[in-house]
Amino acid sequence: MHNFKFLLPVALLALVLVACNKDSFFSSSPTVNASFAGQVIDENGQAISGAQVRVEGELATTDANGIFRLRSMRVPSDNAKLMVTKIGYFEFSRAFYVEDDALQVVTIQLLQKEQIGTVSASSGGTIQLPGGATLVFPAGAFVDERSNSYNGIVRVFGRRLDPASPDFALNMPGDLRGINQTGEQQLLGNFGMIGVELQSQSGQELRIRQGNEVEIRLPIAPSQFASAPSEITLWHYDILQARWLEEGKAQRVGNEYVGRVKHFSFWSYSTAYNVVLLDGQVFLVDDQHTLRGAVIRLTMTSDSSKGYASTNSNGIFKGPVPMGETFIMEIQNECGEVIFTQNVGPYNENTTMPDVIVPNNGTHTVDVTGRLLDCAGAPIKNGYAQVFLGNSKWVGFTGTDGTFTISKIRCDTSVGTGTIIGFDLQNQKQSAPDTISVPPNAVAIGDLSVCDSLSEYILFSLDYNDYVIAVPVGGVIDSLGMRTFLNGYSSAQQDVGISMEFPNNGQPGTFMLSNLYVNTLTWNSGTSGVNIEVVEPGFAVGDPIIGTFDGTFIDQFGITHTLSGSYQVRRDY
Repeated sequence: MHNFKFLLPVALLALVLVACNKDSFFSSSPTVNASFAGQVIDENGQAISGAQVRVEGELATTDANGIFRLRSMRVPSDNAKLMVTKIGYFEFSRAFYVEDDALQVVTIQLLQKEQIGTVSASSGGTIQLPGGATLVFPAGAFVDERSNSYNGIVRVFGRRLDPASPDFALNMPGDLRGINQTGEQQLLGNFGMIGVELQSQSGQELRIRQGNEVEIRLPIAPSQFASAPSEITLWHYDILQARWLEEGKAQRVGNEYVGRVKHFSFWSYSTAYNVVLLDGQVFLVDDQHTLRGAVIRLTMTSDSSKGYASTNSNGIFKGPVPMGETFIMEIQNECGEVIFTQNVGPYNENTTMPDVIVPNNGTHTVDVTGRLLDCAGAPIKNGYAQVFLGNSKWVGFTGTDGTFTISKIRCDTSVGTGTIIGFDLQNQKQSAPDTISVPPNAVAIGDLSVCDSLSEYILFSLDYNDYVIAVPVGGVIDSLGMRTFLNGYSSAQQDVGISMEFPNNGQPGTFMLSNLYVNTLTWNSGTSGVNIEVVEPGFAVGDPIIGTFDGTFIDQFGITHTLSGSYQVRRDY
């Protein structure tokens, strides 16, 4: 058996039936009412605001905490496809199983789109990806979206994904479900994965000219040397269909695979296995208390491959597993500590497991309940509560009556004090922070009034890559004509920050920047070309400074950049 990484990604996954044409997908299951909510994060675990999340025709944008919620819609119960897009990140999609009238809570981790090098379109070249993969481009192999020849500099963006990474289940596109060339559904055993995009210097999308191929050399992980086959199948990811499609072969040369591809998206070097569907329900202490958001880890006993799942709001999990294999099933708390273990399998057909009941066994179970109300006292249907307790951040979404429940098993059983804040996604409001203490294990918050404006921020886009500063500083100096200063730096991303100065004389209006620092780029003389609009100037300390900015500037190296954004900053001095 190959060292194969099967996957049960977060929440419920989708099983799809396909026609003989491998590019045609349809579902034979009934449609159900389903709603999605969750959080979009970056590779450092930090929230990504402004990401667009789509399911069917519904669209939501993540808030300052990276949270989104989509209203209930009709979707196939076995193929609810979710897509997430954000400028500066690779697109993401995945298909999910959905239960009728159950809220599907998911966590999505986006991969930053990093430029790893450039090649000359006319002469081609070789690019090394971080992690050891190599791309070899032939000469004259590039065209634009209209198939016109391109002969300039090609910007190459690429990422290699590591199946051994603990974040693999969060950021990998799809769920390792593949469709082979005969239209059969299979589960992929991954030996390596990369994502690549090509752009011109101006940001125009580029493609490989018909009849040309790019060589991809992908190193084999040392742990897979013994099991790696001499030939392996290439699969590319269809972002719209949320499926891996078979396309070509790669050969083992020493301890790397060498294959050739005719286009780019995400590519996987994978073996394939027949699958069965496994589902079940998890309870805590007894069969009356479902365990929401429980992390389930399955380890295949034949080769220690691991897969993950997370229970939905009803404690249900569902996903594909390799046929005929036995597994060790473990349930973890939020710190990764195993709180329940049992042996399961083998499964030779679709199976519903007996109920899984996790005993308390001294673990610290916390239930936080409450209700969110708007300023008029009406229940907030489209909202959530967020609890900050030590290093933990918990989220609970409201029902139609405004109530929420957050059930967690803490790994720290000591006395703890934290805060809870309610958010109204519809009206972009938040509540004043409230204090909670544990124990007791049952924390009833009661009603939270969600009437305050959202916290401070600076959102900016530099050369069409988006950044968020969550805790900025603002001030006004009344010498030299009342200059305003706004600045802030990201605690999660190195070399991400912005500092702006403008002489607005303490008044609203539109002004030119007189000083600028953004990320690692500086400008401090001449005409910046960046206009800043001041809507609220912060007349006194504690007042908000609110507005937008937009334009171009030339940096210290003589390169022109585009900058735009918005800000809402408390005046601190």
